Amino acid sequence: MIGALVTLLSLNLTSVLINAGQTFGTPFPITGATTTTPVTVTSPSHGVPPGQPVHGVSSGVGGMPEANGLFVFTVVDPNTFALYSVSAQGIVTPVVGVNAYTGGGQIAVAFPDFGIRLGRRHVDNAPAVASPRVVFVPMAGREWGLEASGGANMTFASPYGRGTLEQQAQRQNPRLATAHTTFEVHVYGRATPPDPDFGDFDATTNLRDALWSTLFDAQGAGIKLLKEWWPSQVVGAGSQTQAGQHWAGIVEIQQPVDRPTLASFVPSPLSLQFTVEPVNPGSTDPVVFTMEPVV
Repeated sequence: MIGALVTLLSLNLTSVLINAGQTFGTPFPITGATTTTPVTVTSPSHGVPPGQPVHGVSSGVGGMPEANGLFVFTVVDPNTFALYSVSAQGIVTPVVGVNAYTGGGQIAVAFPDFGIRLGRRHVDNAPAVASPRVVFVPMAGREWGLEASGGANMTFASPYGRGTLEQQAQRQNPRLATAHTTFEVHVYGRATPPDPDFGDFDATTNLRDALWSTLFDAQGAGIKLLKEWWPSQVVGAGSQTQAGQHWAGIVEIQQPVDRPTLASFVPSPLSLQFTVEPVNPGSTDPVVFTMEPVV
């Protein structure tokens, strides 16, 4: 799903930037935490509007190792966040509180709007938002490839063999297609202090490269950069007065498309046994049939 994919990329890029010391603004201080599910942390007057998820890294939360890490922080009220983790498959899970809070902690973020944004409306209002900034815009892509994606090798051997148990199971539930999910990606960067001739370009390029590295780590060879350009340098773009630079590219990400799950393959040595009861008068011996897998 597009939302889950962009959320995972946003979290991973946030982690990469924060680990490199590239944080934005003052971290949100944590003054309390609950042992609930999800864990909630108190950050007085945090200023994040309702409905705006925060992708960040919490650290230094005393007594609660489960509350330290990379999370989606959702606004509960003007003073409180709830903590959620996201699996590699994009499944959102509330963080379970186990230990008692003893003090301290903060939440660091890498972006002024708290993560990668999704949708063209965020490109349209970009001049009003501070950099660094990354926006993904879903767009038209090429046709799906109707071949198995990410599964076991389906090539027939000569002479034909059933293959491993894993391959046999995969044949019963193949991934039927490869979707070429395509995004228009916008990256906004600015040097500190501002340097429109060199530093702003380098800052934007560094952010783009960090994004590309995160994409590659997540998708491997299944990504392509189809086109790139600098909208900030297009004639009439206002490059004389704008703050920072703007890079854009068309990125294609290959994703498997699954059909509904079928019954799992039953490997050996399991077998199926059934009994036929006698129908002839006076007979007392049932007939037992056993079906064994052919290997």
